[in-house]
Amino acid sequence: MPQEKNAAIMSKPIFILLLSSAAALPAFGPVTSISPKAWKAITSSADGSKIVAAVDREASAPYGGHVWTSTDSGTSFTKDTSVLEPKRWRAVANSADGKTVAAAEIGKPADETGQTFTGGAIYLSDDYGDTLRKTSAPMKYWHSVDMSASGDFIAAVARGDQIWRSTDAGKGWSASGPTRNWVSIKVSSTGDKLAAAEMGNYSDNRYAGGSIMLSTDSGLTWSDASIGAPKEGWWWQVTMSSDGARLAAIAMFGSVYISTDAGASFVMDTSIGETYDWEALTMSSDGTAVAAAAWYGSIWYSSDSGARFVEDKSAPNKTFWSSISMDSTGTKLAACVQSDEGAADGSIWLSPPPPASSLEPTAKPAAAPPTPAQQLPVFGPVASTRGKSWKTITSSADGTTIVAAENREAVAPFGGNIWTSTDSGASFTEDTSVGEPKSWRFSAMSADGKKVAVAEVGNYAGYNQGYTGGGIFFSDDTGVTFRETSAPIGYWHGVAMTSAGDSIAAVMKEGRIWRSTDAAATWTASGPKRNWAAIAMTSSGDKRAAAEMGNFSDNGYAGGSIWLSTDSGVTWSESVGAPSEGWWWTLS
Repeated sequence: MPQEKNAAIMSKPIFILLLSSAAALPAFGPVTSISPKAWKAITSSADGSKIVAAVDREASAPYGGHVWTSTDSGTSFTKDTSVLEPKRWRAVANSADGKTVAAAEIGKPADETGQTFTGGAIYLSDDYGDTLRKTSAPMKYWHSVDMSASGDFIAAVARGDQIWRSTDAGKGWSASGPTRNWVSIKVSSTGDKLAAAEMGNYSDNRYAGGSIMLSTDSGLTWSDASIGAPKEGWWWQVTMSSDGARLAAIAMFGSVYISTDAGASFVMDTSIGETYDWEALTMSSDGTAVAAAAWYGSIWYSSDSGARFVEDKSAPNKTFWSSISMDSTGTKLAACVQSDEGAADGSIWLSPPPPASSLEPTAKPAAAPPTPAQQLPVFGPVASTRGKSWKTITSSADGTTIVAAENREAVAPFGGNIWTSTDSGASFTEDTSVGEPKSWRFSAMSADGKKVAVAEVGNYAGYNQGYTGGGIFFSDDTGVTFRETSAPIGYWHGVAMTSAGDSIAAVMKEGRIWRSTDAAATWTASGPKRNWAAIAMTSSGDKRAAAEMGNFSDNGYAGGSIWLSTDSGVTWSESVGAPSEGWWWTLS
């Protein structure tokens, strides 16, 4: 990997950018009238008064949600009830006046991995989203949809397919262009100019070789915008001005690119100063205002056609932004937050901020000051570890030794490394003994911090394929060196060890409970085969508890149980006091 190895993490340089008063940043505020959800897509009309937002999943329907609309600039939102069953919505678009609305979905999960989908439909509304009807578009893994200002011309793209378009407001559909892993489509106001982005093909733990393609005849024919748009890009989204003269594109784990000559050439932005996991992009009608949002990052705004971007501090940082939109002038913005995997706690943010919701309490009773025994911990970030997707962390009994492991990095988006601190987090050292980046999932440590176990799920096999399965790695020198143990390859989901570190237990999905009594030298299985999610044990290891998520059914897991052992994991019995309908995830 290109970063320096076996050295303490160094703080990243600070970039200070000044913005003139004539180009003030948007001021964002949250919509508080809707309960938290995993929002996936948002769009707005030309004047910003009509907003449409779609949900990927809700707490009550973990693999589906609904479409919500606002006709008062976000003051209030109404949930669509014309589509009864929750859908995995992926993209939305509306006409300039907001009357015509299109929403695209990816279908239901086809198996328990949650990586394969059955394919979904495109829905259309001609009454500002009040009622949505299913169009005749084929069932696909739809990833993006857009339309002309009038709403008569609609274009949509799906992974592993051609580009689909409708010239009669969604009544009929036809395909054009090459078959690619398309992820984004943008249409000019008249529908004659189109831009489409594809992520390329999966290789070496990431997608690469994607292209941006252009059409000037309403999608009948397509040409590759190869000049200035790097072929190595893992493109994720493209947008354009209303006349198609200005374009912007974002690359996953990359940069923002700007074109001022209708896609003839692209220039990489350097004002942001570093690469991000870019997720969303939007542009004003004349291309003067551009906004980009990063996954677990910030919203960046430009008021000079992308010549310089400034981080918007009014919107929360380190947030899972999923979509962003603006009105024709670039003065009204709408953005939405999805959430981390397995959660549904996102929200909608608007600029200017919406008025306070009547559903939000105007005042909360003052809480009694906590007693010394009730004082809450005071957290602060480790500044030198910013910019990584951390997955697991564990510490010694006295807190001086800490081991943290990544799920992915920008330079290896589906793998990362193990980092160790022996000075209570003042500095961290990256492990180099494992070599190849891994998708680490769980970790455990002995009381003195000398013994460490870290479990991985294996390499990411690509969209719709899940993980290949990984191993368990062990260190007996405070995390200086790790070696792979003889534990079987699996989708490891939990690991625990005794205070001495001599006895270790681990669980995997679709497997049994595995244990080692000789510091990871050998392993034996016990207990039933289940979709195990977590394991915990006492300091001596004689008492143990394991949680399972149940079986996949009806868009989610259900029927899981908690199991107990009082003989160091030799035998197990199901707990009768824990509800069996739970989708159990972790325990302690």
